[in-house]
Amino acid sequence: MRTDEPKRKILSVKAQAENFFARLEKINGNENSLRELVDLYAEPRLDFELLVENLSRIVSDAQRRVNFFAANKNIIACLVKAHGAWSDDYKAFKTTKRETLKNICDATGIYWKIPSAWYKDWQTKRFAIEQNLLPLFEFVLKGNLRGVVERVLNVLDKYRAAVEDFYLNERKNIYMQISNAAGSNEQDRLEKDIRLFQLTETFQRDLLEIIFACDKSEERIFLLHWAKPLLDLPIDELSKFISDRKLDAMSQEILMRFYDLKKQNYEQFLADNKTADQALKQRNAKINELLFSERVFTSKK
Repeated sequence: MRTDEPKRKILSVKAQAENFFARLEKINGNENSLRELVDLYAEPRLDFELLVENLSRIVSDAQRRVNFFAANKNIIACLVKAHGAWSDDYKAFKTTKRETLKNICDATGIYWKIPSAWYKDWQTKRFAIEQNLLPLFEFVLKGNLRGVVERVLNVLDKYRAAVEDFYLNERKNIYMQISNAAGSNEQDRLEKDIRLFQLTETFQRDLLEIIFACDKSEERIFLLHWAKPLLDLPIDELSKFISDRKLDAMSQEILMRFYDLKKQNYEQFLADNKTADQALKQRNAKINELLFSERVFTSKK
């Protein structure tokens, strides 16, 4: 809410009242004033009590917002600062970072047609990460995660930066190492998806530490569901990679096992830190086993 919004609303009511009295004054100066007063009286008019109640609500709402800001000044400043930093970085992503990727690839002889597809893929990942900001802000402004919100933002920013570093510095290396191999397109895509999964594993471990620093079950459950789209994204990409090809029995089996892992309920990790760590390791071990199988299979095609 803008700081002058309550004043603007009250001045609007004042201006309408002044227009009414100006009209009344004009009627009083006319020869047919009684007839015009009858017509004016017959017009629908706001009840005075409702007018006072509405003005009171405008002032009370403004006071409530002021009180909320005063009581939460530090956390609001933190969120505003984070929003500004992410907005600035996204502008850079759409301009200078795009050019940086192009220049890096030009210098290694990879012309823009290929890295332009990488940039689109990066943009999809970046947008998925950006979408998690607003739900987090809304949850915090309801009085939650007050002791750990900065840590959550730092972990999310660390993940964003890791994805950025991959596309700017690692993506071309995968392409150059595999470009002359048989079935290079499939191998290139698989190795890219595997590396992004590894980055998500790190994000997952970092977030789990924060989850068990939360006292409320509501906050733990929120963070699990909040992060789920990002945690599932690499599995979705790998599943799509497998299903895009002509499936034989082995690929079909791998794909179905990925689906089973995705359906796994994240809330089972909430028992305690040790149990969560073991469950997470088992889950990721299964995924890495599937990735190894798919890597071997793809390299033989």
